[in-house]
Amino acid sequence: MKLNLSKKIAFLIGILIIAVSLILGVVSVKLSSDALLKEAENSMQEYAQSSSTIINQQLSNNLAILNEVAMRARTITMDWATQRESLTADIERLGYLDMAVVKPDGTAQYVASGETADLADREYIKKALSGESNVSDVLISKVTGEPVVMEAVPIQSNGQIVGVLIGRRDGNFLSGITNELGLGERGYSFIMGPDSTIYSHPNKQEVLDQANVFAKIEEDGPEGLGAKLQELGLGTSGIVAYVKDEEPRIIALEPIPGTDWTLGVGTYKSDIMAGITALRNIIIFIAFAVVAIGIVVAFIMGRYISKPIRNLSVVADRLAIGDVDVEVNATSKDEIGDLMNSFGKMIDSVKKQAEASQRIAKGDLELSIEVRSEKDVLGISMSSVIDTLKRLVAEAEELTAAAVAGRLDTRGDAGQFAGGYKEIITGFNETLDAVIN
Repeated sequence: MKLNLSKKIAFLIGILIIAVSLILGVVSVKLSSDALLKEAENSMQEYAQSSSTIINQQLSNNLAILNEVAMRARTITMDWATQRESLTADIERLGYLDMAVVKPDGTAQYVASGETADLADREYIKKALSGESNVSDVLISKVTGEPVVMEAVPIQSNGQIVGVLIGRRDGNFLSGITNELGLGERGYSFIMGPDSTIYSHPNKQEVLDQANVFAKIEEDGPEGLGAKLQELGLGTSGIVAYVKDEEPRIIALEPIPGTDWTLGVGTYKSDIMAGITALRNIIIFIAFAVVAIGIVVAFIMGRYISKPIRNLSVVADRLAIGDVDVEVNATSKDEIGDLMNSFGKMIDSVKKQAEASQRIAKGDLELSIEVRSEKDVLGISMSSVIDTLKRLVAEAEELTAAAVAGRLDTRGDAGQFAGGYKEIITGFNETLDAVIN
């Protein structure tokens, strides 16, 4: 399909606008996405840091209160009857499932249930007997099947550690804390132990199953949380991007002070990028609008440029068939206007030479041909034709006058006549060629 000039201009400008819009759109979306993602990651990391501090404060407050109970006069007596009577009311008041007093040999006596147990091998008991108040890892109770946390503080009398006071707390309290820490509508948070075992999670079953992130590396693949966490290093502060259930997610990891636990605050990447998706759609809409407007403007510009050129083409075609009754008037002051002015000068010149040819054809040999330059073949040829015709007319008049006078033996210069005739023919041929071409 043959395209005219206006359509070509519209087509080329349309392609240019589409290319520019596409490049600007892709670059702007990319830069905006990177900036938004970076800002979101920084915000998540700061939020995880502050949240880990809050959890530490909560755990520290619990231990501080338990320490106050351990420092009571009735508690440091290490008389079980006295201790049990004193501690019974504290179980409900402090939110424990049960409390127990552990002797230095590791024997524990529970206040509410009255049971005894050997806890000498428990790490939290060893730390407390060494003078360190601490919280155990999340354990699954063999009796209730629910997660529990043991809080342990030393019982000291006269500067000596005489036992350990422990409180068994429902481990779901950790999930209660982390469930309030999610960012956004689908945000979530969780706590992992030192071996990546899940201690708190929005999905309670993960806690009950003692799910281990590292144990799922092979199942989740190289894009799963386990593999990505292994790359970062458990217990390290940082951002991890991973895929779960075929959805990209981002979590900020932060160690919880005073423990060997790690807090994770996560969200879905699509939620973070929701604003960018809207921006991308707006850019696409604007790009389509710009392209449409650009093509219309380009088409109008093309018509503005091509219309005078088409008019000049029509004039040129008429000149080619010898029609000099044409006019060209400039409609603008730009390059197109200059071209039309030049074309008008050419037409005026052709008209003058055509008029001169008509006068010569009628026998008017007194006109003066203006030779515009040494390259004006047509003007030079017409001037030569006039000179030759003048010489032939003069010779013809001389022969006529001689014949009238009876000088019949007078003869003109036949060679000169022939030469003049040839010049006339040659001159008219050149003139004809010049007019046509």
